[in-house]
Amino acid sequence: GNPLYTADGTDHYVQNTGHGDFFQDKSGQWWVVMLGVRMDQGRAIMGRESFLAAVQWPDNEWPSIGPVLAQRDLPYLSGQSGASSSTLSSIDLTAWVYLRDPILEDYVIESTQVTMRARPAGLNSAEDIVSFLGQRPRRLCGTATVTLHLPEASQAEGSALSHAGLAFYKDEHRFLTVAYDFDANQAVFQGLNAAKSYNVRRNKEIKLQESIQCQIKYTERSLGFFVRDSEDQWECMEEVDTLVMTGVDFTGPVIGIFAIGDGGKVRFTDFEIDGAGNSRAEGS
Repeated sequence: GNPLYTADGTDHYVQNTGHGDFFQDKSGQWWVVMLGVRMDQGRAIMGRESFLAAVQWPDNEWPSIGPVLAQRDLPYLSGQSGASSSTLSSIDLTAWVYLRDPILEDYVIESTQVTMRARPAGLNSAEDIVSFLGQRPRRLCGTATVTLHLPEASQAEGSALSHAGLAFYKDEHRFLTVAYDFDANQAVFQGLNAAKSYNVRRNKEIKLQESIQCQIKYTERSLGFFVRDSEDQWECMEEVDTLVMTGVDFTGPVIGIFAIGDGGKVRFTDFEIDGAGNSRAEGS
């Protein structure tokens, strides 16, 4: 009777299904929970996710698994009816994701702001401690935004800050960032996917007055990276096809803030993920 279920050779939206576990609900109905990816013309930007399908299991027969289906525009629920974004003031702080073994003293989270101590290692480091704090996106389409503030002049002598900003991160070989280069006074987009020989950097001269905002706008098919100074229009640094970040290993993304430097501190405020803003329409 094998395979009990496969999406191979079909045009189903949910592909690469497997690793299922059977269970019964209170009424005796059988279900299977399994892993899979939402595939849109070769793009699987969210990586591997959990799916639920109904099972018919007659006595003394093999189980029969129904199709694994998903709506493309289905909102996620955040404990209440309807969808909402996650912000520093509303999210469960246990949902934060660090890279490897963090030094928790490097992060001060209070109300709507995070103060982060920068470590020298960049996001391409496979072993060193990286200053990074993020959340997993739960929507296929949304925005992530953060405000980056000019470091205080009173920082301890010998402390330095090189880069800080917002990242769409899968692993040390695959990430996309929009950030501020404090040495060059530039907004910077950087993209890397070593397996696909993708290595792109874009610079834009911009004078950081007191703060700069960074934003990632994401859909199933595209990732847009934006900056704006003060109340200016959003400016697009780069647009990337999500094929660049799609791989066969099913790794899902984390969107978060990061800092690179030698002990310097940077303050982020108003971090939001899975927002429904229309800033791209305003700035493009």
